[in-house]
Amino acid sequence: MKRYLFFADFLGTRERYKDIQRVKRVRALLETTVELYFLQYLEKYDLYVYIVSDSLFVTCPKVEHLLLPIAKLFRHFFNLEQASPTKPLQLLMLRGAIGYGEEATTSVLKNSTRIITIPMLDASLPRVTALEPIRPGSRVFLDGRLPRALTSKHDACLLHWKMITGRGDPIPNVQEFLWPCLAYQHQELLVTTEWIRNQWLMLLRAKEWNDKEYRQGLMIQLDETLKLFIRSIARSGAKVEASNYLSSILPQTSNEVANIEFEWGLWFQVLMALSETSTNIDSHFRDGLVVVKKILLNNDYWNLFTTELEKVDYAVFKEAITAFL
Repeated sequence: MKRYLFFADFLGTRERYKDIQRVKRVRALLETTVELYFLQYLEKYDLYVYIVSDSLFVTCPKVEHLLLPIAKLFRHFFNLEQASPTKPLQLLMLRGAIGYGEEATTSVLKNSTRIITIPMLDASLPRVTALEPIRPGSRVFLDGRLPRALTSKHDACLLHWKMITGRGDPIPNVQEFLWPCLAYQHQELLVTTEWIRNQWLMLLRAKEWNDKEYRQGLMIQLDETLKLFIRSIARSGAKVEASNYLSSILPQTSNEVANIEFEWGLWFQVLMALSETSTNIDSHFRDGLVVVKKILLNNDYWNLFTTELEKVDYAVFKEAITAFL
């Protein structure tokens, strides 16, 4: 019998394990949260749940029965620890993957006081553990080889990458679950996105970042998570509010730029989201593009923008804005 397998673990495990008390607290929180969002569906949806260290595995025969609990799980941890004037930012961000394969279990050894075995040997296990870390951020990837008929009804919250962009090896045919689409009501989504953006900007302005340092720690995780939320806003139903918010976070002048090396990629995603919030390119988009283009040209970054635009997954975006370039 084939089943879906969801795998997730926390970002920043190496740093967190330097504080064993925090490790224990996070594990207890994981168990409590799984109980809150998954245990009610164990028999109803035929779920099986396994927790190993701070990693979670859930199997289920239907993907639609996984998506909402996953979204709630990711939201729960993301909103759990926020910065205060006296406490550094210590987000608990999950990253995960969903695969589909033949179910397999074994139980030669019997559990006892000193022996605890995990019987899951699902065929999709190697795939999800390889798929989960392909890109930074609090994201959930689905194996692109999943049967299309099983995922087509969820297109509103699934992004189909022909060749996923971003830092990392090029990987074709990947689907991404835009979990904020299910986790938040529209206004909550905007508020949370703005909170992430402010945290990211605060850290970006706090020091001079080199590329290597930026790509190895919290910054790249916040960067890619923020872009995930931006893409999710474009899928929300309230198009006018989405357009107003997206246009408000684009620079109005060059004086608003904190670090163009790391900001231009966000502007790219915001402009693409703006182009998706209406069937017609509105003044918000046109005005935003004019300012962004001027800033990028003045700082020799426009070529990076247009090069990114040539990637296969941005073909619709390119067609929509070609007249304004």
